[in-house]
Amino acid sequence: MKYVLFIIVILISDIVYAHPAFFVQFKERYVFENTGDPGHEAWIKKVKATRCNICHEGKNRKIRNIYGKELSRLLDKADRKNKKKIHESFIEVESWKISKDSEETFGDKIMRGELPGGE
Repeated sequence: MKYVLFIIVILISDIVYAHPAFFVQFKERYVFENTGDPGHEAWIKKVKATRCNICHEGKNRKIRNIYGKELSRLLDKADRKNKKKIHESFIEVESWKISKDSEETFGDKIMRGELPGGE
């Protein structure tokens, strides 16, 4: 029975790759503690409250928002320990437009204190 449960856990982890490592790297890149800026303090609270939904929608971690879909073009679950690749992927996606009809980039949204995948 232990082996069956172990296999189920492994299979589930292969399907979904919403890993805390991606969130930790997002915080390292975009969240700076103790800036004294009230706007940034609000950003910190928003990021910490949003957690996995920075890239995902709802509770189902198989569903990604637009930002998560774009990041998934560069990252997969095998990259969760590759801090350099995660960091470089964030930088690359910053310059990508949020839609074909917009000039706004993901980086523009982040710099305004908005979540890149939507509120």
